[in-house]
Amino acid sequence: MQQSISAAPSTEPEKTSVFPVPSHVEPWWPTGWWRIMDTRIGIIPVPIYVMLFALIAGFVYTGDIKGEISMMIAILVIGGFTCAEIGKRMPVLRNIGAAAIFATFIPSALAYYKLLPPQIEKSVVEFTKYTNFLYLFIACIIVGSILGMDRHVLVKGFLKIFVPLAVGSVVAALVGTGVGTLLGLGAHHTFFFVVIPIMAGGIGEGAIPLSVGYSEILNQPPGGPVRANSAARHARQPHRDPACWLPQLCRKTLSAFDRRRASPAGRARRDGSRQGGGRG
Repeated sequence: MQQSISAAPSTEPEKTSVFPVPSHVEPWWPTGWWRIMDTRIGIIPVPIYVMLFALIAGFVYTGDIKGEISMMIAILVIGGFTCAEIGKRMPVLRNIGAAAIFATFIPSALAYYKLLPPQIEKSVVEFTKYTNFLYLFIACIIVGSILGMDRHVLVKGFLKIFVPLAVGSVVAALVGTGVGTLLGLGAHHTFFFVVIPIMAGGIGEGAIPLSVGYSEILNQPPGGPVRANSAARHARQPHRDPACWLPQLCRKTLSAFDRRRASPAGRARRDGSRQGGGRG
């Protein structure tokens, strides 16, 4: 005979928790700290960015900014990535390269309008001028870009696009030079100082290396205007360039037309046409 044992119902009320208790609570350290470190401005984690900014502000306040490489790299990194981060967060401009544009032109504008501390401006100028830092930057950018590409994709893609790229570059250079020549800039000035900078390939890989090369050839600072060369002289005196026949012809035609309008016969014809129109 089998006896069935039935469990007696429990008279204790069931305990329910108002707030859900997570099964596993992660401690803030180190998970929360590494989450903060993963938030970056450019390539700099936010805590390191704040620390570097405070250190630079302290050195500026005490006037102890020196041209040492560690100090200069910190200043360049903070300034460059801050401007780039502002550009990356612009609603429309970020889609057309606002990060690189802001990182290039905001520091230039701050220096032009004397908004940068004089110690920082002087130290950065001396560091860039006497250490040839731009040569290292250019080499790292170009070599790193080439080595960072996949070898098979680079070889196959280069063979496929070499002919169209070469033909397009030649055609673009000819068209740009022709337009500039017709507008009176001169072929030499248009090709070397307008077309080549536009086709150079960006800022880091094109404009900066080109400015360094031109400064060596023309014996001028990279940031200065191009004045003491034959191209600029031709630009200021386009009538000496035989290729500038179209602007000369337009100027002569307009000046002749103005002289005819200013002559007594021209004034008489204008008066007669006005009287005839009044009678009608």
